[in-house]
Amino acid sequence: MPQPSRRAARRRARPVGDASKCGEFRCRSAVQAATMGAMSDVTRAAPVQELREERKVVTVLFADLVGSTSLGERLDPEEVKLVVGEAVARIVADIDQLGGHVKDLAGDGVLAFFGAPVSYEDDAERALRAALRIVEEIDTYGDEVERGWGVPGFGVRVGVTTGPVVLGEIGGANRVEYAAFGDTVNTAARLQASAEAGTVLVDDATRRQAEPLFAWGEPVELELKGKAEPVRATGVERALAEGRKVRGLEGVEARLVGREQELRLAQGSLERTLGGSGGVLFISGDAGIGKSRLVAELCRAFEASETAAAAPPLWLEGRCISYGESLPYWPFRDLLRDWLGVGADEPELRVRVALRRRVEGLFPQRAGELYPYLGSLLGLTLEADAVARLAELSPEALQYRTFEVVEELFRRLAEDRPVAVAIEDLHWADPTSIQLVERLVSIGEEAAVLLVIAQRSERDHPSWRLHELAAREYPHLANEVALEPLPGDAQRELLLALVGEETLPEELKSRLLEQAEGNPFYLEELVRSLADTGALVHEDWGWRFDHEVEIEIPPTVEKVLLARIDRLPTGAHDVLTAASALGRRFGLPLLEGVLAGNENVRASLNELQRLDLVREGRRWPQPEYRFKHALIQEAAYRTLLSEPRRSLHRRAGEWLERRRAEGEEEEALGLLAYHWLAAEDEEKAVAYLSRAGDRAREEYALDEAVEHYRALLPLLERRGERQEMAVVLFKLALALHTALRFAEANETYQRAFEYWTVPAAAPAATETLRMVTSFLPNDPDPNSAIAWPNIQLCMQLFDRLVEAQSGRTLVPSLAERWEISDDGLRYVFHLREGLTWSDGTPLTAHDVEFGVKRVLDPASPGSSVAIYFVLENGQDYYLGRNNDTDRIGVRALDDRTVEFRLAAPAPYFMSVMNRPDGGPQPRHAIERHGVDWTLPENQVVSGPFAIESRTDEELVLSRRPEYDHPRPGNAETVRFVRSSIAEALPRYERDEAELITVRYTPRLADLMPGDVHPDAALGPAAWSAYIRFDHTQSPTSNLELRRALAHATDREALSAACPANLIVATGGVVPPALQGHTPEIALRYDPDAARDHLARSGFDGELELAGMEVWEEVLATVAASWQDVFGGGVSVRTWSWRSEEAMQPGGRVDEAPLRVTGWFPGYPDPEYYLRLLFQSDSRTNEGGFSHAPFDELIEQARRERDGRARLELFHEADRMAVAEQVACIPLVYGRNVAYVKPYVHGWWEFGKSSASFADLVVDR
Repeated sequence: MPQPSRRAARRRARPVGDASKCGEFRCRSAVQAATMGAMSDVTRAAPVQELREERKVVTVLFADLVGSTSLGERLDPEEVKLVVGEAVARIVADIDQLGGHVKDLAGDGVLAFFGAPVSYEDDAERALRAALRIVEEIDTYGDEVERGWGVPGFGVRVGVTTGPVVLGEIGGANRVEYAAFGDTVNTAARLQASAEAGTVLVDDATRRQAEPLFAWGEPVELELKGKAEPVRATGVERALAEGRKVRGLEGVEARLVGREQELRLAQGSLERTLGGSGGVLFISGDAGIGKSRLVAELCRAFEASETAAAAPPLWLEGRCISYGESLPYWPFRDLLRDWLGVGADEPELRVRVALRRRVEGLFPQRAGELYPYLGSLLGLTLEADAVARLAELSPEALQYRTFEVVEELFRRLAEDRPVAVAIEDLHWADPTSIQLVERLVSIGEEAAVLLVIAQRSERDHPSWRLHELAAREYPHLANEVALEPLPGDAQRELLLALVGEETLPEELKSRLLEQAEGNPFYLEELVRSLADTGALVHEDWGWRFDHEVEIEIPPTVEKVLLARIDRLPTGAHDVLTAASALGRRFGLPLLEGVLAGNENVRASLNELQRLDLVREGRRWPQPEYRFKHALIQEAAYRTLLSEPRRSLHRRAGEWLERRRAEGEEEEALGLLAYHWLAAEDEEKAVAYLSRAGDRAREEYALDEAVEHYRALLPLLERRGERQEMAVVLFKLALALHTALRFAEANETYQRAFEYWTVPAAAPAATETLRMVTSFLPNDPDPNSAIAWPNIQLCMQLFDRLVEAQSGRTLVPSLAERWEISDDGLRYVFHLREGLTWSDGTPLTAHDVEFGVKRVLDPASPGSSVAIYFVLENGQDYYLGRNNDTDRIGVRALDDRTVEFRLAAPAPYFMSVMNRPDGGPQPRHAIERHGVDWTLPENQVVSGPFAIESRTDEELVLSRRPEYDHPRPGNAETVRFVRSSIAEALPRYERDEAELITVRYTPRLADLMPGDVHPDAALGPAAWSAYIRFDHTQSPTSNLELRRALAHATDREALSAACPANLIVATGGVVPPALQGHTPEIALRYDPDAARDHLARSGFDGELELAGMEVWEEVLATVAASWQDVFGGGVSVRTWSWRSEEAMQPGGRVDEAPLRVTGWFPGYPDPEYYLRLLFQSDSRTNEGGFSHAPFDELIEQARRERDGRARLELFHEADRMAVAEQVACIPLVYGRNVAYVKPYVHGWWEFGKSSASFADLVVDR
């Protein structure tokens, strides 16, 4: 705990006499007063069993504070009491948490027993861990004392011995104490006195009992007072990994039996890693077969190995949990906590500090870049600078970069030492963790990292594909140990190792072996059941069989476990069953929260540990426990009746809700959904499952989203919420579609159609929505509209087959339903009956076919023609390779049915169907009026609005009274007014406008002045601005020059020129809000590298950087950066959007070899950027970039049928374009921004998609 300042301590202390008169006696009294309080806390907190006289072997710990006398000489007695009292309290707490019994507080010394009055099989280990913890704790506290009071040298020394003592009561009348008599206590005190400050001295008896679990110094021979012979003692230096104890009965350490061949096979992988070559080791088998035991043995061997590396081998371990399949990164969170040495319930501040220090130590120059990703993985509430780095990343980009950083961390650790990364119980892993493990399978090719995967042999589980991947792609790295049941001889050997050679009758041995069927865990539990019933009695010399006790062998292992659980005392039974509702691993704070009012939770946990049902996973700073085996947790959970089970989950949910309210991480959404679902609280289960599903989908954790949505559906169906169920089904289908799981997506869509009903219309559309914008929409033709304001206008005028709602969930519009083929190459849409154009002409599927083929017409192609190259023969038709329009992959099968045939799977295709140019266009009007068909007097539309009037300064849309598709909005008129933001804000404040749209596009833009307005709705960073090169002519066709310019771009200076809706681009050209964004790949600012590349380029002329005048500050900043690096030779040219040359293709703007431009996503997929901007035959490849390996990567990505593999290829393509070939220099990422009055409901915007004006509700 943080210490008060010296001044604060003085304010708290009661007045005392002159401190200068204080002698040794008085100062010692202050120390004693401090320890009295600590002792009273101990006696209240840790009641012991009924006292009885007995002779026992115990481990004795004696700790004495060093430097307390100096405190007494320099501080007021009250301050001494404060300082020493806190130190003693910390020592006592460490002892208490490890199951020790504080016998005496003698001044500034503490005497404790481990093994009396309650004994554990690992008392020696507990005492040593407590001693090390005390030294570490007081060492840290000593630094605090020196800072707060200016007194150096405050510390502790500890002695630990093991031996026989006689225990009993002494005293009489009103004072009775528990005492120990014997030489063991005296020896501990003498060892303590011989130890140096900050060290622990241990006798040989203690060391023998726990030697494999700790690192030791060199032994010394000590001449101790009262000892005739020298005493051999050794300093214990540190504990090795926790959880290393082998499975066995109390007092019995059974060796690994019957696994010699498997151990040799596994050790081969260890030896290769210790020699510098990594790999992957699979350990598989049924429950209880010994996977964890073998992992523990390998851990012991690995950490004890000697190598030529600078540091000892590092074993990192993470466990999956039975309910963790919807909790992303769970085993890696466990593993990182293991690396940091922190518990799951440790205060966040401590975890953040520990993580930042570790990362800074490993990556001194890049800690700020890497720390946020690891912190996010751990679920920490990050600092502002770290949050800012991640805030604009798309969920998929965050996941991709997190994977990279985890892999980079393991590689960096392996530079100093061999590293083993063990993941236990992978059959319970969440899909995201499985993906991360899959990425790590190949790490051993380049780093001394061994991936150890332990899992059950469940071949139908998604995790099993890792075996297939390793066998297929990395047979040189992979090794597998498949554990089978122990053969008869080995099983008998294990039984004898557990209980002794002649302990059990032969007949009973046979019955036990037959029942266990070669499963070590089952056999151990059967033997333990004999001990619990009293048939086996543990004596000092071993086990004794009591022939008088009736023997009953349970028929199954579950009955073995249930029999043990039933025999538990009430308190321990209640704690065990309560913990079972929390999963195999649980933190003490959560358990105490669930069992609020139970003051014996810790005592019961100690009892459960003694019975080896529960084990401590962490002991500091807050305890964390786990069930010894998953079967114990499952058996205990099944004993709960329905109402107690629901109650436990309800209390867990309430505790987690309080934790979230206090600012804990959003990761609790998954746990909350789990507990409220199990608590059968449908209202909360629905809320948290929905939020967890939406969050997972936004984070591109698509498998987790699918799990949450599927768990949500039965609840909604039972509640009769059909429309809500339909929306969830559409979300689920879109998640499956995005993951290229087309067959499942199609099946889900068909279910959604059964429940979907068109939302009710507003009572009357009577409101006027006044919008101010700097870019007044001027192109209502879906074919040519490319600027986002024009596309948005077309969306109000023309309905599409589907329409996006909030959260970009696609629902039916003109189409009432659709089907998707299993391979994702054929889509069939069925239009609603009775559709008409605004002039009364029937709207049919033939209009859809006409519209798409109009976009592909090479004579007058659409502005976004490259989007439709995904259709069969679409690209060939546009390029003139095929003149047969019937071969294009779109055709009307009849008036109400249109079919699309794709050349390659497109997970974004449903979003394309939400584009105006992908929907029906009025052929009859276009052919009748030609280019004038969009004039107000000639217009024919299908959407809720039509153009009423248009001037250079104002555009007015009016609601079509004959429009018959119900919409919830109430805007009758939408009035666009052209204005700059600076001019618009006063009008907005005077309530003369309801909405201001901030346009920051390549041609028309506004800077957002000053601070962000409280009504500003800032969207995610969904578009990119960059320096576009002319790759077809010198000098910008020179790769060395482009690299020089990239390294000369100072992004730190650029950040000062960015308004609120722009952030500096440090990644690829795909923006952060899209899946496929690749963070941190833009070439770094490096003046020396820039000058070196410039010299290699041979260029020594002048450079002109061009762009629209709204980019002027960005242009000036970049130009100044280049001038600083190169010494001049850079000029800037700008133009106004009103100038003809800026608006006309082929004008002077297009000839600028270096210009700032930008790109909005027409659909949320990296293909929209990488293929359309840089593939050599793309019509929108304005810079003429051409690189055959890049084209091949794009084609591979388009053909790829696995969603994650497809994104990996796009990541590689982005890296190739930006980091290797410098096809462009990303400068900034932009966000959609609008000022929206609080009484306007329903607004959202993402890239080139937004809420329909017909859905906005104006509620003044």
